[in-house]
Amino acid sequence: MDNILSEVHEGCCGHHIGGKGFARKLVRVRYYWPSMMSDTQDFIRKSRKCHENAKFQNSAVMELSSMLASRPFAQWGVNLMGPFPVGPGQVKYLIMAIDSYTKWVEAEPLASISSANCRKFM
Repeated sequence: MDNILSEVHEGCCGHHIGGKGFARKLVRVRYYWPSMMSDTQDFIRKSRKCHENAKFQNSAVMELSSMLASRPFAQWGVNLMGPFPVGPGQVKYLIMAIDSYTKWVEAEPLASISSANCRKFM
């Protein structure tokens, strides 16, 4: 049985795959025994070449951190612009907010920049 495992795994028709895929490959080359799934997983755990050639792209490059946004990229950019030439209603400033994810724009003209006006806009 060890000869079969090593030949199929490392031989001319083999490459370094995981335990379940290895068991399926054995079935495709017409081998089967009741404890095949556990035997292949044990063989893979003991194989040094498999650990050297393991896929590492799923491991994080840096430590993971939680996102603060309720959905990915949900960020607003708020800008105060002006002074512009005085318009109707004595407005000469503009407060504008842009959603970076959906590109939704909200804008409102203001006569003066104050915290009350900014709170009302938000």
